[in-house]
Formats: sequence, C-alpha cells, structure tokens
Amino acid sequence: MKGFDFKDSYRKYAKKLGTGVGHTEAMSAGVDGDFEPMGRILFDLVRSCGLEADHFIIDVGCGSGRLTVPLSRFLKGKYLGIDVVPDFLAHAKRLADRKDFQFQEAAGLSIPAESSSADMVCFFSVITHLLHQESYLYLEEAFRVLKPGGRVVVSFLEFEVPSHWAVFEQMVEHRRNSSAFDHLNQFVSRDGLQAWAEKIGFNVLNIWGGDKPFIPLTSPVTMADGRVYDFEGTPGQSVGLLLKPYED
Repeated sequence: MKGFDFKDSYRKYAKKLGTGVGHTEAMSAGVDGDFEPMGRILFDLVRSCGLEADHFIIDVGCGSGRLTVPLSRFLKGKYLGIDVVPDFLAHAKRLADRKDFQFQEAAGLSIPAESSSADMVCFFSVITHLLHQESYLYLEEAFRVLKPGGRVVVSFLEFEVPSHWAVFEQMVEHRRNSSAFDHLNQFVSRDGLQAWAEKIGFNVLNIWGGDKPFIPLTSPVTMADGRVYDFEGTPGQSVGLLLKPYED
C-alpha cells in the first residue's frame, strides 16, 4: 500500500472503465452502472435522512451526477459536488443544468466549504476507495463544515453482509493472479465506523445493512438487470447516518 494515491488510482480506474464504450456508457460505468435508477434510490435515501429543499448539501464523490440530477429538480438550497475525475464533474454539471450548483475537483481530503455551513454531507462509494485514515480525515472535515444538527450519510462495504464478499473475492482473485495494485476496495466494520464517528464527535443515528431494502421509495424503481423495488430500495452498500450534535 506504500505510495497509494486515491486520486491517481480512481482516475486510472475511471479511464479503464471508459475504454471501448461511448461517453454516456463510460459516465454510467464510472459510478457502477444503473445511473438513473440508482440516482433515484440515493435521492430517496437522502430525503429520508432529513434533506429538505432549502438545505445545503455537499456531495463528496459526486461522480458523473447520478444523485445530482434528481437533486437539481428538487433542491432550492445550495449544492456542492466534489470528485477526483474532471470528466465526471463536467458531465454532472452539464446534466444538472443549474448555474447555482457548484462543482469542484477534490483537493486532497479537504471539503471546500465554510465551517458550520452545510446541512448534509453524503459520501456514496467514497470511503470504499480510501485508506482508513483518509476516511477518518474526510469525516473530520464533514464534522467541521456541518451545522449543529447537520447529518452525514455514508455508504460502506462490510464483511457482515454476505453479498459484499463478492467484491472481496474479486480483489483476492486479482491479487492471486497479479502483483500489480489495481484499484482499492476497502471494507469498514460497523464498530469501526461507530468508533470513528464517536471519536470525532458525531452521534450515530442508524446503520443499515446493504443486503436488505430499507429506503422508502417515492415510486417503484427498476434496475438494469430487471430487479424491481416497489416500496423500499437499497444502494447495495451498507449505510451509516451520523448527526453533528447541537452545541450545549
């Protein structure tokens, strides 16, 4: 893991996903496919976690805009999307078509926002590609930029969920057949996430497993493989909901 650079790693990964396919397909593949249906699921997730129309949300790892698009039709408050891949940011900005929506390339592990300014920070498929110490630093930044009462929504992979083992098995198989480091998929335990959160100062409101639908949907969602979520959906990864407490 010596010399691992998450920005360089993910940019190379995104470039490889786009090889031999059209631009739209590459933009979808960069966020693991199911662009439109997963965007709807993530939108219903942040709404169920407390996002209101007049809020300021920071979307860390916004990718090519799967969450940005439904937010652009709902949000009257501020939006900041951050990502390490410039092509993703340009695509998200184009799809959002909102002059007031802000997009910035990630600069290290900082969040370019004022302290105590945001209502929600979301990390979807972000800490899954970072070293643990990097995830901790990002969560510290989220705590800084959130208002008291603000919330973090973070997705993660965990060994406790059987379906997540497929990701780990792919990593093992790749390592078995190659000495080259390809792309990091990092697992986080629930007690690890809880320990980080409490050390930083968050309250853990809930943790949902990624193997069962738990997100109340505003309308049925059909995935690319034909699966239909009628009343509740899942992003596939587990999700933690953290609260920055009000000051005493």
